[in-house]
Amino acid sequence: MSIHNYTLSLQRLALLLFFFIPALLAAQSTENCTNGIDDDGLIDCFDPECTCMGPCDSFYYTTCNAPCSYVPPCDSISLGIQWVGQAPTGTYSPLVAGDMDADGIPEIVVAQTEGPFIYIIDGATGQTKVTITALTNFSGGTAPAIADLDNDGFGELVIVGDDRRLRGYEHTGALKFFSFALVGYGSRYRYSVPSIADFNSNGLPEILIGNQIFNGQNGQLIASGGSANSAGEHPARVATNFSFAMPVAIDALPTGFCPDCAGLEIVAGNQVFSVNLAK
Repeated sequence: MSIHNYTLSLQRLALLLFFFIPALLAAQSTENCTNGIDDDGLIDCFDPECTCMGPCDSFYYTTCNAPCSYVPPCDSISLGIQWVGQAPTGTYSPLVAGDMDADGIPEIVVAQTEGPFIYIIDGATGQTKVTITALTNFSGGTAPAIADLDNDGFGELVIVGDDRRLRGYEHTGALKFFSFALVGYGSRYRYSVPSIADFNSNGLPEILIGNQIFNGQNGQLIASGGSANSAGEHPARVATNFSFAMPVAIDALPTGFCPDCAGLEIVAGNQVFSVNLAK
């Protein structure tokens, strides 16, 4: 498995854009909306410049809307409580929602702050459907992630425990996997929030935490960017030992930019990591 790092140079990028953008704007022309050819990138009525102009008024690709004549009245809004859940989650317990059991009604998943419990709550009634007792506590601010990780039609949840171990659970509450590899590179990584992405496009998603990638079906660590590189932590939180590693999985680099630039990359802080799970 391999992950390679590409540090972004914002100063050089800004300098490049400073010189490039004016030249690009100077080279652009204005679209002629009636000549049937492309003058500046889009042909006639497909060009936003031609919207609501003469022959393009009724063109199917764009809509020429009349000015809105209705002004809604200003009034007070009264909010009511739909339900109050009984799960003792705590003040710093982020929630995630999704239909885990495929019954058409989303569930709400939350971990107890500084406690060993995870709750799966009925989104329609607030009743606790499943209580999971873990062999570790969960730090305040720790959030689970939910997805159908094994394509069985049901959602699973993954979460990092206070012991920095990644755990996966079925929608029934049964333990699906437990990672022996530690999440991150220090004690503060117990606050890490997982995200889900299919890096190798095989239809089975992986779990991204910081600059580490875990197998979505068994929780094994399969790739790592290393402790010397960025994990996408919020710098204002590091000093208080309460930081969140929030990277993004995205196709950020052109395929020909590097040998492993096909597919998704990891953007973590000011660094971009190419990913090849076949190595």
